[in-house]
Amino acid sequence: MDPFHHIEYFQVLLINNFLYYYEIHYFQMNVNWEIYENIRTHLPYYRCPEADACQFLNFSGSFIERQQYATNLIRIIMSRHGKGDLIQNISELADVERGIRQLQPCIRDHVVHAVLTFFLGIYFNEYYLRNNRVTGFQWELAGLFHDVGYLIEIANNIARPYVDNLNMLKNRILPTAQDIKLTFRLNGIDNLQNEVDALNLIQQVFDDWQLEIDARMQYNDIIQENTVNHGIISSLSVLWLIDLMYQYKNPNREYEDIIENNINYNQRIFENEIVPACAAIFLHNLPNELFLNNRIDAHQAPLPFLLKLSDILQEWERPSQTNPRGFHPEQFTIRINQNIEYYANIPPIKKEEIQYNLHSTLVIPNIIIQ
Repeated sequence: MDPFHHIEYFQVLLINNFLYYYEIHYFQMNVNWEIYENIRTHLPYYRCPEADACQFLNFSGSFIERQQYATNLIRIIMSRHGKGDLIQNISELADVERGIRQLQPCIRDHVVHAVLTFFLGIYFNEYYLRNNRVTGFQWELAGLFHDVGYLIEIANNIARPYVDNLNMLKNRILPTAQDIKLTFRLNGIDNLQNEVDALNLIQQVFDDWQLEIDARMQYNDIIQENTVNHGIISSLSVLWLIDLMYQYKNPNREYEDIIENNINYNQRIFENEIVPACAAIFLHNLPNELFLNNRIDAHQAPLPFLLKLSDILQEWERPSQTNPRGFHPEQFTIRINQNIEYYANIPPIKKEEIQYNLHSTLVIPNIIIQ
């Protein structure tokens, strides 16, 4: 072999080694790839194709394309449960957020966030909660649909300045006239088939989790105060829609396997899997003050713990007023040993907010935020 061939060979070897080192180094600094590497073997349990998860977590296109990919990924996962119809609200939420972003680039995303929360939750579920693991179906529902009702909250936020201006003008003209009130209420959303009260079902789960939260009081509060809580709306919407599916396939609500297209409509699954998932969604956006003396414990209530933990810690790729493009995945690293080690190269005030949200709502003896 002539010396020039030797030189060429070593040049190729060095280049390949450099590229390999660069690839490993780059992906180690990217929290999305880090999550993927840890959950890839667990994805079949959550009915998520590994190739789609890999492509989503390493997607480099525009944010609009990323939202569309997120929507399609949710459709793929839920269609495997015969619940692809649930995706309609996610699609509309993505469309609305894209439209509003033309006027307000800093609007906080809830579609890509849902899928990233889902994958982050798989990581926590398999490694941090491995001795008290949440079922795959429960996590699919809770993780992917916890913000689906945010459409109503967006509508409320957009309409409120208009109503406030009308009332301000009214006060200038005739202060004694009655104020205009802005109300958003989905009449009947708490009424399931066979005259079953959705809030009673959710309350039973809260009691099982030993959480002193009054579901009906929280629901009535948002009605009386003319406010919107997207967690409550998301919870009741998902429960109402899935209840319709079960009523159609299992009208007598039998506690036996009723299988169609590999989907089981046993009433026991509805009560043991779907209602708890919706109860966790109901809880996830309630005020922190409700949990100060009643924190969510992973041993007693692993599902709402997992949703709250994942929702709070999923902070990358989310636009905000101060950071319209969102934090980059390379600014975060997450390691799970006995502890959760959460490293974030973000402003201290944001870390303090994360710490407060965690410690005011969850029993978390071994989570390190740096």
